[in-house]
Amino acid sequence: MEETLEFTAETGKLLNIVANALYSEKEVFVRELVSNASDACDRLRFEAISKPDLLKNHGGFAIYIFPDAPGNQLTFIDTGIGMNRKDVIENLGTIARSGTGKFLEKLAKSSDKAKNDETNRSNMPDMIGQFGVGFYSALMVADSIELKSLKAGSNKIVRWFTKGDGKYTISEQGDKKDFGKDFDLPHPLTCGTIITLNMKKQADEYLESSRLNHIVRTYANHINVPVILQKDSGGSEQVNDSEALWLKPKSEITPENYEDFYHSETMLFDKSWVNMHFHAEGMLDYYGLLFIPSKRPFDLFYPEKISRIKLYVKRVFITDNCESLIPNWLRFVAGVIDASDIDLNISREMIQSSPVLTKIKNNIVKRVSNALKSKLSEDIDSYRDFFTEFGAVLKEGLCDPMEAQKTEILPLILAYSLKQQKLISLDNYIDNMQTEQDNIYFLTGENITLMQQSPHLENAKNKDYDVLLLNDPVDEFWPNLIGTYREKNFLSVQSSDDSETEEEIKPTENMQILLDRFTESLKENLQNVRLSHQLQSSPVRLVVGKGNSPRLERLMRVHRAEQDNVNQRILEINPNHALIQALAEKSQSQETIQDVDDAIYLLYEQARMIDGDAPSDIANFSQKLNRLMEKSYL
Repeated sequence: MEETLEFTAETGKLLNIVANALYSEKEVFVRELVSNASDACDRLRFEAISKPDLLKNHGGFAIYIFPDAPGNQLTFIDTGIGMNRKDVIENLGTIARSGTGKFLEKLAKSSDKAKNDETNRSNMPDMIGQFGVGFYSALMVADSIELKSLKAGSNKIVRWFTKGDGKYTISEQGDKKDFGKDFDLPHPLTCGTIITLNMKKQADEYLESSRLNHIVRTYANHINVPVILQKDSGGSEQVNDSEALWLKPKSEITPENYEDFYHSETMLFDKSWVNMHFHAEGMLDYYGLLFIPSKRPFDLFYPEKISRIKLYVKRVFITDNCESLIPNWLRFVAGVIDASDIDLNISREMIQSSPVLTKIKNNIVKRVSNALKSKLSEDIDSYRDFFTEFGAVLKEGLCDPMEAQKTEILPLILAYSLKQQKLISLDNYIDNMQTEQDNIYFLTGENITLMQQSPHLENAKNKDYDVLLLNDPVDEFWPNLIGTYREKNFLSVQSSDDSETEEEIKPTENMQILLDRFTESLKENLQNVRLSHQLQSSPVRLVVGKGNSPRLERLMRVHRAEQDNVNQRILEINPNHALIQALAEKSQSQETIQDVDDAIYLLYEQARMIDGDAPSDIANFSQKLNRLMEKSYL
């Protein structure tokens, strides 16, 4: 007899949400139904440990998909444990009431002996949540759902049907020998579930075997049950690999296996530099197989900053862009995380905010940081190659005000050493500092070779201090944001904060006249003009006041950003330089004052060009330079 029942009030309200709003991608219904089928197979596999007769005449665990475009139907068949009438009412009549959940509750209440028995634990099935919210995702693409199920060890076929309109019908019917006879299966069904979807007109794409093939390979490629798809052209094929490399023992995996997986799963074509294969147990249970590439992916600096780690839940693919799983400064890390403690029956968007992922993320950061530290200490040359490719990304984490793990990043940072002429770590710099040195000196710019000739380095060279040369755009931000490392302050040699630590130089009368001439000629461009102890061989240099650095101002101009903190720099003059002394003499005569003014302008523009700026007025610059050259050579 067929009986019509109503869903519970809560279920009725949720059906419309599930069908229309919960999932962002309609194709997810395939993932949900296949994962449910996989769970059913796992349950039967486990039950059969104590009841071997349940597998008598069983043809093997499998999931079959039959698209029927002419009939506008799509059918999913599994050879799992199946359900009886009571199971169907309990599991399908109340949304998100999971048969698997109840099953696991029962296991949790087992005796301490059973819980502590290693064999029993290893045989426990890996299940996600059978017939919870995810089952009803089929209503996104189907006008109605028919389910027929034969529970292992039972003789009765249960039929369940709904149009998603707040009620469903249920009945027991037929001979179990007829179960599944309408489908071309390799073995008669002795148990399992058959779900047939009567598809909506606008969902006919899911009746194409090529489309279904792609979806299964995307979401369920690694579940441990074969998924067999009937092809449009006739015949059938297994469309999943049914093996998850990350679940296999390391002893069974060769380097070639890892490399093949790296290329197939990440779509990267370089050779992986580091791989991390682990199983975290304790409060959280998850597997990970992560890779650090050896070469920079072409889209590493795209604005989207896409994550390269795929999230699985019990071998079922969830998303390949899980922002909550890895911080942006490690976005080059690729691979798979397979978690056990996340409810599959929620949307991708809800999974992103799962507190479980936050804990996993913190663990991943620690693991990757430790792997990088090991490489840094064991093979510095290899680490330098890595840092050349990905160092700028690591340093982004130092600039993120929300990033709480800066202490994990700083030991990983390399910078070009003026003295050692190679990339060194911050720890190496501090360990080799002069005894009286209190600061970590650095200089930023675009080109290391040009920076090595900068007048800003002359005082440090004179005192035998090392200077870190930083040429990534992000270097304009992080040293000042971090402030200190190992109780040493970061200080730019371009900064006026370190410009005059010695007694002020008293200018001669001629030098004072020249200083006044500099000040008057450049008053629109400079904050101040002064004599300096810092310069050794250069006539002048521009130091940074309290505003932005020259390079940062250039970066902001490129991005057309408003500059509220434009720096009016300070021009420092070397009173011992022959050119400056000659100008001081010439500034006494009105006959040569034009030459002095031209030289002042050219020296100022020269200082700007040394810092990476172009002449402010190229025509004027050329005119003054030509005039001085004519007087010198003609």
